Amino acid sequence: MKRILCIVTGLSLILAAFIISLSHLLSFPEQRKPLESPLQDRIGLHRGEEIIYHDQEDMVIAGNTTLTVQNRRTGSLCRIETGRNKIESVERICRKPTGNVSVAAAVADGLRIVGDEEIHIVETKPTVKVLISYPNPRSTEDKIIINKSRNMLYFYRGGELIRYYRAATGKQPEFTPEGSFKIANKVAYPDGNNPDFRYGVRWMGLAIPCEKDKRRTNDVRAPNGYKYGIHGTNEPDSIGTYASGGCIRLKNEDVIELYDLAQIGTPVEITW
Repeated sequence: MKRILCIVTGLSLILAAFIISLSHLLSFPEQRKPLESPLQDRIGLHRGEEIIYHDQEDMVIAGNTTLTVQNRRTGSLCRIETGRNKIESVERICRKPTGNVSVAAAVADGLRIVGDEEIHIVETKPTVKVLISYPNPRSTEDKIIINKSRNMLYFYRGGELIRYYRAATGKQPEFTPEGSFKIANKVAYPDGNNPDFRYGVRWMGLAIPCEKDKRRTNDVRAPNGYKYGIHGTNEPDSIGTYASGGCIRLKNEDVIELYDLAQIGTPVEITW
């Protein structure tokens, strides 16, 4: 009886092993989801292009001299000419708490694209468009940058752009000195609203070294801040043009605002 039981047990084990082996032979291979190709491959980039930023909503493609910002859901896009501007970072921005007065804080939904020379603020909803491009201040202090090619003045606080104004600069390229200077003095003119007063309502004198003064040699007014300055005007139609003898003109309402923001000693960078 014991012998019969051993034989039956042995046959059962053999049968079980056979069934397990057969199930392996008949089983179908595991169905795996195909690997998704990289985003770069799916977009179909042109030679020299690369995706430098993407999230669920937007992506930024850098080419040799252009940036393309595209909303991935709607397909809306815009292109930005970058020239030699090397992109350093891209970050999403949204409306910030009340009290933040930077230009970027006013954007409901968008991107802040930081280059070594320029910063671009791009709105991404409802459509993609550039709101403003402005010089990178390369500083966390208060600073003024005047761009003669655009005839624009930019004021930064804590490294953030908070105001920008159209300006008038020198009639000739060399009239308005280029370089890094500081505000040397500030004067409020009580009779500045007089239409015959060419400096308008406010004056902020710039300390310009004599070697930067291309209009006269060793004019001591320049380094003391009494030859070149940021001031108002009695010719508002000249704003945005090359019209001055070397000073930087602003509309009277703009120079009043800037006068209250900028202090003596504030750095002023003038570039082409």
